[in-house]
Amino acid sequence: MKVLHIETGRQLAGGPLQVITLMKGMRENGQESMLLCPQDSAIARVAKQAELPVTTVAYQGEHDVSLVRAIRRTARSEGVEILHAHSRRGADLYTAFVARRTRIPAILTRRVINMENALIGGIKYRSYQRVVAVSEAVERSLKRQRVDASLRTVIHDGVDFSDFDKPYPRQKYLEEFGLPENAVIAANVGRFTENKSQLSVLQAFTLIYEALPRLHLVLFGSGEMQDDLEDFVIANKLEGRVHFAGFRNDMPNWYAAMDMLVHTASLEALSVSLLEASANAVPMIAYNNGGIYEIIRHTFNGLLVQPRAVDQLAHAIERLYRKPDMRKKMGATAKDYCEKFFTAEQMVSKYQELYTQVLSELE
Repeated sequence: MKVLHIETGRQLAGGPLQVITLMKGMRENGQESMLLCPQDSAIARVAKQAELPVTTVAYQGEHDVSLVRAIRRTARSEGVEILHAHSRRGADLYTAFVARRTRIPAILTRRVINMENALIGGIKYRSYQRVVAVSEAVERSLKRQRVDASLRTVIHDGVDFSDFDKPYPRQKYLEEFGLPENAVIAANVGRFTENKSQLSVLQAFTLIYEALPRLHLVLFGSGEMQDDLEDFVIANKLEGRVHFAGFRNDMPNWYAAMDMLVHTASLEALSVSLLEASANAVPMIAYNNGGIYEIIRHTFNGLLVQPRAVDQLAHAIERLYRKPDMRKKMGATAKDYCEKFFTAEQMVSKYQELYTQVLSELE
């Protein structure tokens, strides 16, 4: 069995990272797969570093129909038996078109909750043998869009615990960001976008930082909202307490020394950064939306607050700041929960079972 993965995202966000994790797991299990992605994209670079088979295309965006030819040509020349589309941005629609024309069975992984145009969505989804939701929340959104129950299935994202076997010591934070020895480190990880809502964690920080002198906030990431976030920090005189870490290729190494992860996305299907924090025994705070509750059980392995409720967010941060024993207990529970439900091995196994099932249905 040979699977062609199609991923058109250029940034190395959670979705593309999951594609890499899946392909590595398939390779370890002796199953062939290859990646089709945009040239000069971050996922192409990472896949090549991992020595995974990659074909790149000069893809210009979701209106670039040349992707149809690239998928069809690659599938035929490589003897592909299953097409697996992993993103929007044209990959889902163009893979569906190729599947209909070539009769190669296809699977789509859906990572977002937002509703689509009913006509386009209906045509697209009927071209797939399965539509995989990365969370129960996504599966419910597919149900609302009237995607047939026989097509829908849930496979949660998973993390490879071996990615975290070289954690940076706490001293790395102190030296990199000039933090005091007794700092309590709250971190946020993600693209600086309006949906990720890093501004809300800064707003929450302004409500509590004077009363919590050891609290420091480290923001990992970059993006279109960076100037706005930096302006807010300067305007509120937070320069010594809020630290911009930028995008890090070595992000897995930074989790272990965090005291808490504060996740502020306004709507999210699931969150790879929360899974990565869990794998490193880091307690979490997040807005309760989308599929976040599938990772965080309130007061069990983290704290959930109402979306956009900045005062509740501030209170949750203060609560973990003042209760190190709670942080330790929640962190340990988070790791156990992740090992039970969100490992890469589980994810890879479920996809491989799905590939086999889809092919058997066509016999």
